[in-house]
Amino acid sequence: MPEWVRHRRLSWIRSADRWLCARVDEPDDRVARGAVIVAPSFDREAVVSFRTTRALAARARRAGFVAYTFAWSGDADSSTLPEDGDLARLWLEDLTAVIGHARGLVGPDAPVHVVGLRLGAAVAALLPDHGPGRRLYWEPISGGSFLRHHKLIRQTSVPVPTLESVVELDGMTLTPAQVSGLRRLRAPSAASLGPHEELRTESDRRAAMRLVLGAPYFAHVPHAALDEIVERLPAGEPVDLPAWTPQLVATMSVPDAEGRPATVTEAMCEIGPKRLPGIVTRSADVAPRAAVLFTAMGAEIKAGPGGAWSRAARELAPEGVLSLRADRGGLGDDADPDHAPEPRPYTDSAVLDVASATSWLSGRGLPVIGVGVCAGAWALLRAAADHDAALRAVFGVNVVHWSPDSAVYTEAFYAHYHGQEAADRSAPADRSPEGRSPEGTDTPDDAEGDIPGASRRGAGTVLRGGLSALRELVSTELAIRLPRLRSALRPDVPLDLTEPLLRTVPRRVGITLLYGCHDHRIFLGKGGGRSMRRATRGGQQFEVVVDPAIDHSLFAQAAQRETLEQLRRRIDAEAPVIPTEPATAPAPSTAEPGAPVITLTRVAGVDHVRHQGQVSPVSREAGR
Repeated sequence: MPEWVRHRRLSWIRSADRWLCARVDEPDDRVARGAVIVAPSFDREAVVSFRTTRALAARARRAGFVAYTFAWSGDADSSTLPEDGDLARLWLEDLTAVIGHARGLVGPDAPVHVVGLRLGAAVAALLPDHGPGRRLYWEPISGGSFLRHHKLIRQTSVPVPTLESVVELDGMTLTPAQVSGLRRLRAPSAASLGPHEELRTESDRRAAMRLVLGAPYFAHVPHAALDEIVERLPAGEPVDLPAWTPQLVATMSVPDAEGRPATVTEAMCEIGPKRLPGIVTRSADVAPRAAVLFTAMGAEIKAGPGGAWSRAARELAPEGVLSLRADRGGLGDDADPDHAPEPRPYTDSAVLDVASATSWLSGRGLPVIGVGVCAGAWALLRAAADHDAALRAVFGVNVVHWSPDSAVYTEAFYAHYHGQEAADRSAPADRSPEGRSPEGTDTPDDAEGDIPGASRRGAGTVLRGGLSALRELVSTELAIRLPRLRSALRPDVPLDLTEPLLRTVPRRVGITLLYGCHDHRIFLGKGGGRSMRRATRGGQQFEVVVDPAIDHSLFAQAAQRETLEQLRRRIDAEAPVIPTEPATAPAPSTAEPGAPVITLTRVAGVDHVRHQGQVSPVSREAGR
C-alpha cells in the first residue's frame, strides 16, 4: 500500500454548524512532536495548489508532526456557506476548529504550527494566541486583491457573461455579504509580525504565481521550499497519539427544489482495492431512485469545477438521487505527494478507476449515470466500452479528445495541449502589491511599477504573439474541419476521431453530450455527427445539447446551472419521478427505445431543436 494511503485518515471536522472536509496524516509510529495545519487558499487557487499543500503535509508528517489539510467552508467538499455569512468570521471559526482537533491529539503543551498559503495566511493572521506553535504566512494576499485578481481572470478567460446578483470568480460565486467579509481579510506585513510569526515570499515571482494560478497541470510544486518551511517549524517532545475515530458521516441542511430545508448525509468512503477516496451523498428523508457517479474533469479534484459536483450532489439528493464523487488514482487525496507534475488523465488506469467506482455504486440496485467533463467523460465512455461498466447512461461535457487508445496520448500530445509555452502564459508576472512586497497595501488596479520578470511588449513581441496566435488558429481550424489533414501536417498530434470509441459503447448505454459552441464544432469536425446518426439508427439513446453559455471547464455559473438542468433531464429519463397526483398526459421520455436523435441548440437566447435534420425554434419547456 502506498505511503500516502497508509498514513491517511479522512474525517469531517465540526466548525460551528458546518462541516469541514479534512485529511489527517499521522507519523509512522503514531508518536508526534506536534502538529502542522496547512491553511489553504480559496476557490481556484486551492485547486491549483492542492498538490503543494498535500506535499507540505507529507513532509511535516515525515518530520514527526500530525499534519492537517482541509477546505474552508464554502469550498470543495466542505459545507456550503450561508448567503449572509461573514467569510472572515466563518473561516476564523474553521481554522480554530481544526486547531482544536489537533490539540485534542497532541495535547496543550505540544506545538501546533499554522502555515497559511495566500488567502489562508490572511485568515491565520486573525488568530488570537492559540498556544505553543508558530504561524508562517506564505505568499500572503489580502481579500481585496484576491477578489480583484479572480474577478479579472473570470471576465477575461471565460467568454460567458457573469451573473448580476453575485460576484463570479473562477467557478464559484460570492454574495455581497460574503464579498464584504472577504474584503476584511488583510495580508500580514513584516512590520506587524509578532515573535512567533514569520512571513515568506519567494524570490522567483513567476514560480510563486505558478503555485496558485493557471491550470493544475501547470502547477509548480516547490519541493525545496517545502523542505525549508518544515525545517523552520520547531518540534516538541514526543507524544503518543491517542486512539481516535474519524467522523465519517456529516449531516447537512440544504434547500430543496422549492427552497424548503432538506436534510442530506455525506459519508466518506474508500473505493476498490486502491482505496480511492470518495463521498456518498443522499437524502435522509427521500428514498433514492437513481445513482450518479461524478468523476474529476482532467487532473483535478472530486469536488468538480468550482465545487460544482459537491453542490449538484447536495441539490439532487432531495430529488431522490444518491451520488458518489470519487478521486481517480493519482488525483486529489490519492495524489502521490512526491510526484511533482499532475498525472496524465488519458490512461487505462484512470478507466479502471472509473469502472471500479461504477461497480461499487451499482451494488445499490439503482440505475447509474456517469458524469464527467472532458477527460473525465472520456474515461466513463471507455469504462462503458471496455469493462462493461454497469452504466445506464453517460453524461459528458465538452469531450474533445476521442481516441480510445491511451498509447496515442504521448508526451508529444501533452506538450502540444499543455506545453511549457502555455504554462508560461498561465502565470503572468504578478502586478499586485503582494507580488512586489510583503506589505500588502492596496494600490490602483492600473499601477505598473518595476515588476521583476515583467517585460515591455515591443514590436518583436507583438509579431511573435501574432504568429503564435495565427498558428494556433490554423491548428484549431484544421482540427475542426480537416482532422486527417491536420494529423498529416502535425504527426506529433495523433488522428483523433469519435467513431472508434463511440462504436464500442454498448447500445444499452444512453449518451448525452453537452457542448459549448467551440467544442461542439470540434466534435462535429471529428466525425461526431456521423457517429451520432449511426448510434441512433442502431437504437441507442444519443443526444447532443449545445449552449453558448457552456465554457470548456464550467467556470461560468450559467454553464454550471445549465449542466445541472441537463443532468436532471438525463436522470428523469432513466428514473422518472413518480408523480404524487395522476398526470393528464405522460411526458415524452428520451429513454423510449428507438427514439430519434435530438440536438438542442440555444442561439441568441432562443431555443432551437434539431430533429432529423430539421431546425425549428421552440420554447424552453418544449426543448427540455
